[in-house]
Amino acid sequence: MFDPNLSLANSIYTVTGWVDDFRHSLTRDFFTYQGHKWDCNDMADTNISGAVTIALMNSGSLPSGFQWRDYDNNMVDVTGAYMCGMAASYMTFVTASYGASWAHKEAISALADIQAVQEYDYQTSYWPDPNTQY
Repeated sequence: MFDPNLSLANSIYTVTGWVDDFRHSLTRDFFTYQGHKWDCNDMADTNISGAVTIALMNSGSLPSGFQWRDYDNNMVDVTGAYMCGMAASYMTFVTASYGASWAHKEAISALADIQAVQEYDYQTSYWPDPNTQY
């Protein structure tokens, strides 16, 4: 909603903050890897890193029968290599999300019209699709 009382600088500050909020919500929901949706919240980030660390410390292996619960609460058998691939896909998704936010912020900062800034549609284009494996 347009607020004519905001300056250009305050408008840019506000809308780029919305971009940050959108990126945060996107990167704290789910990403897709090998046909499964996986959590990508702070706890999942820590757990994925931990599983990869365990695998790397054990010559790339996880304990026999190791399973991971996906976003839809299905238990999936995983290996060290699988977890490393999942981590790489997750990092690619997060990196693409940050890239999208930077592109939107650059586009917003280039606008010289207060109304154009406030009405900028930051929820379209650039953003990676969490349903697509990266």
